[in-house]
Amino acid sequence: MIEWMDRDYQRKLLTEMAAAYTNSIKFSSGGEDGLDTLFLHRNVSYLIDSGLCTSANDGGFNISNRKHFYDLKITTRGLDFLQDDGGLSAIQNVVTVRFEADTLRALIAAKIDASSEPEEKKAEAKKRLLGLKEEGLKAAVGKVVELGLGNIPAVASWFLSFN
Repeated sequence: MIEWMDRDYQRKLLTEMAAAYTNSIKFSSGGEDGLDTLFLHRNVSYLIDSGLCTSANDGGFNISNRKHFYDLKITTRGLDFLQDDGGLSAIQNVVTVRFEADTLRALIAAKIDASSEPEEKKAEAKKRLLGLKEEGLKAAVGKVVELGLGNIPAVASWFLSFN
């Protein structure tokens, strides 16, 4: 465990920055509050490196300084972090999974081959599969997914088993 890394203190800093959002806020070390300069520097540097805030000053640190100032501003990523719902970042970072048509055909053909249907039916099904244009293949894959999910008795439990 890293002793200087203080999640509560980091959240406090971010919360103060969020309250001043669109403006920056000054934080300092040393002085009456007794805040350790190195402690502040490391936690602020961590937040900056994580993209949760930015600093208007260079963040330069000299251990001999009794006091060090930071002019910090929370980023949209920092705001989303505080909301704990992913915010707009979650919406904007949509993951699209793409399969090449040949890969889809190969996956379906393998399942056709593994089926217990007679060989002539398998051959006819694979022939039709190979003859499908892109739109037909999309429709077929959609139907395969629908049928597959329909044959899982407890889809929610099944899905939760994945990590």
